[in-house]
Amino acid sequence: MLECGVRLQTKAMNRRDFLKLGALTAVTAGVVARGSRITTAEIELKQVRLALRDLPREFYNYRIGLLSDLHHGAWSTNDWVENALSLVQRAGVDLVLFAGDYLWVHDRWVEWFFPTIPNQAFQQFPYYAQPRAIYDALIPLLQTLRAPDGVFGVMGNHDHWYDPAACRELIGNDVITFLTNRSVTIPRGEARLSISGIDDYWTGLPKRPNLPIHPARNECRVFLTHNPDIYSLLLNGGEVEFHAGLAGHTHGGQIVLPGIGAPSYNIDDRRFKDGLFSHPKAQIYTTRGVGTVELPIRVNCPAEVTVLELISA
Repeated sequence: MLECGVRLQTKAMNRRDFLKLGALTAVTAGVVARGSRITTAEIELKQVRLALRDLPREFYNYRIGLLSDLHHGAWSTNDWVENALSLVQRAGVDLVLFAGDYLWVHDRWVEWFFPTIPNQAFQQFPYYAQPRAIYDALIPLLQTLRAPDGVFGVMGNHDHWYDPAACRELIGNDVITFLTNRSVTIPRGEARLSISGIDDYWTGLPKRPNLPIHPARNECRVFLTHNPDIYSLLLNGGEVEFHAGLAGHTHGGQIVLPGIGAPSYNIDDRRFKDGLFSHPKAQIYTTRGVGTVELPIRVNCPAEVTVLELISA
């Protein structure tokens, strides 16, 4: 049911077409200047109270740090990543979750329009060697992040596109514990918080979490994936119940035009385009993420680091 990768290239080109043609033209022509602001230099620490049904009392006010779409590479400096990670660290979270896309191997065409590359450290490497170089730079930054109940994550479409073995070997070795179609359980007395990772909807081999259909009496279930489109299948299928689903991938549109919005969120189900969507079966939260792709710019759409506080519905 969850294995679907046929539409990969079509999906990828949707965002690329918009960002390269529509957004670049709009920004350079000044179409979005009035009533807009360039938000590439901002990171918002967004604090969200996530109201979950049947939440065990032991997990009241439990805090989860959510990061996604770091896209470290040519457009991302080490200071930028450090700033995002420090926001989570200073927030005093119990657990940290990464929703994938740790790197971006950039297209050379964009240098024609943006000749100033913020991070030139990777330009010396040939295209095929950039992923490992980016991961080597990212590892010491990620190693500074600590949380009492651990740091877990999943892979995104960019991680699968560019040397996925390096991502699993370097990032998933001692830095982030990858939950690729598997779950971990965090105990609090008799209560349990189950964190289940699902592989990327486009480029991975996503599988339904191997859990009983119904949660146990003192169990709260949180699902983590990169592309939120998979929650359409999980919510409609009814094959497994969960309380919250977390994702990234959309960048919140990255470039949001006044009166129009973002023409592309790179997903089918726009209910999950940005922020919180309350479904009768579960709460779905999609973060705008930290980095950018294609263009080194955000308009009316600042980068986001999220702290989710669990409360009883």
